[in-house]
Order: sequence, then structure tokens, then C-alpha cells
Amino acid sequence: RPALSPADPPRRNPFLLGVFLSTTAVLLFQVVQTRIRSVIAWYYLAFFAISVAMLGMTAGAVWVYLKRAQLTPDKLSTLLADTALMTAVAMPASVMVQFCLITKLTPTVTSVFAWALLLTVMTVPYIFAGITVSLALTRSPFPVSVVYGVDLLGAALGCALVIVVLNVLDGPSATMFAGLVASLAAYAFARGATAPEQATLQRRRRWRRPVSLAILLALVIPLNASIPFGFKPVMVKDSFEGGFRTRTELWNSYSRIVAYPPAAATPLLWGPSPLFNAKLAVPQSFLNIDGAAATVMYHFGGTRDSLDFLRYDVVNLAYHLPGIAKSAVIGVGGGRDVLAAYLYGVKDVT
Repeated sequence: RPALSPADPPRRNPFLLGVFLSTTAVLLFQVVQTRIRSVIAWYYLAFFAISVAMLGMTAGAVWVYLKRAQLTPDKLSTLLADTALMTAVAMPASVMVQFCLITKLTPTVTSVFAWALLLTVMTVPYIFAGITVSLALTRSPFPVSVVYGVDLLGAALGCALVIVVLNVLDGPSATMFAGLVASLAAYAFARGATAPEQATLQRRRRWRRPVSLAILLALVIPLNASIPFGFKPVMVKDSFEGGFRTRTELWNSYSRIVAYPPAAATPLLWGPSPLFNAKLAVPQSFLNIDGAAATVMYHFGGTRDSLDFLRYDVVNLAYHLPGIAKSAVIGVGGGRDVLAAYLYGVKDVT
């Protein structure tokens, strides 16, 4: 492979920081992408997202190989800054397009076109990321073992960071955060450039500089996460989602919960007793999990009397047996079974 002149290498620490942040961003984005696909489509498409990531990264590496004659080491930092910046732009842009597509497993021309477009837009961020990583591994003057070790550390942090980010931000905002990290990687590559490359990068318009995108995303992310009608999925499980202004939406590393405003209605009982008052109205909030699973959260008034309607459901028959001192709830949902255990005086609930 071509080698840089020892007298004119990029600065080592900014270069390695750029590699670290690039792989952090791409693994963070990849795992968040699986969560988003699980919400707006179905769970098996989480594996589809991983396959697309491998396809895009490989395509980027192949492009570097085919263009190896033009990708000379004297332009390394500029190329890395550019591809990292394109990765940063492509990450949220890709998800925005995905939110506009309706992909059904129906044998129609429209469906084929939608799936082809989905595959394309999902692949683009990984292509740029693949170019960035391949350039760093094959064109830098630093030992491959060191560069690849930093690559793996960044990827490991990206995976772990998902848990923190999705407990603070929603899924779409998390993709913007991944773009922010990628833009910081572009900035690190630019800061580590040689003197001639620094001069070239400084002559660019301000909107083409990594720091400008980083500042923009840093301002947009908290705004998008805080307003109910921001950058969010509109089509979920092939159905239109409305009520953005009135509902509460929260994400974590394994689900997305949407809670709609509470209203008084007849409680849902799996097997109501004939003695149950069907005209009874109980304050309750409808919950939606990952766009498909539904459950109800009942209002708890602080006393057992507010839960008395649960006595009329056949699923609570076991609590009439003597000596019931413990209860296990598998799948809490809206807390209905926990409330039932409390209603019957069970003090040990797992």
C-alpha cells in the first residue's frame, strides 16, 4: 500500500480519535437502527438492518480498493474528513426517508420499489462509514494493529452507548446523536491534517466544515427530543400514527412506549363476572408498545376501593385460594396484574 512521507504524516492523536469516534458513531447508529426497524416494521427486520450494515461497509471497502490509485496518502485527512462528514449527514437523512416508506410483503410493483428504495437509503450511511474505516486502515502511516485496536474500542463504546442514549433520547433523536458523533470524527480528522491540507480545508465555505454540522445537530437534538411533533415515525406497522401533540412517547434500549391521554371508560376484563357493572367508568390510559402490542394503565386512587372492579375478572380467581402470600408477574404491561396482587393483600410481588 502507499506510504506517507515520514516528514509529512497526519497528526497521530487526532487521527486515532477520528477513527475511534467514527466506529462509535456507526455501531451506535446500527443498533439504534434495529430498534427503529422493530418499531416501524417488525422485529425480524432488526436482522435485516444488520445485514444492510454489513453490505454497506463492504461496499465502501470495495470502493476504496477500486479507487486505490486516486486515493493517495497526501489527501488522506481531507478524504477522511469528507467521508466522515457525509456519514454524519447520511445517518439522520436515511432514517427520515425510511419514515416516509410503506413496506408491505405484497407482490406488487409498488412494494418492490419501496423495498428497493428502503434497501438503498439504509445502505448509504454504511457505505461512507466503510470508506472512512477502510481508508484509515489502509492509507495511514500508523501500525494497522493500533488503528484496528482503536477501531474496536470505538465500536464497543458505540454498542454500550445505545443503552444510555435511548434512555435519554427517542430513536430518531438518537440517530441525530450518532450523526453528531460522526461530525466530531470529521472534525478530528480535519484537525489532524497536514499543513497543506489544513489550508485547503480552511478555504471551504463554513457550511461544509464539520464543526458547523456538529453545532447544528447539537442544537437540533434536544429540540427534537422535547417537542411532540418533531422528527418521528408517522407510519408504524403499516398504519398512520396520529395524536403527536397529546400523547407521551418514551424510548429505551428495548422498546418504545406511547401513552395516550387518560379517559374514563369501561375497564377491559378478560373474563368478566355476570355481576360486573358494565356501565362502570374507570380512568385509564391506553398504552402502545413498539407500535403493535397494546395494554391499559388503570388509575390507582391510593386505596383498594379504586381497584375493586378487578375482583370481577376470572383471571384473578387464584387469589381466592387460601394461603396466597406471593405473586409473580411476567410482563408488567400497564401494571394491571401488580394492582390485582395489591388488591388481594399480597405483599410479596415479583
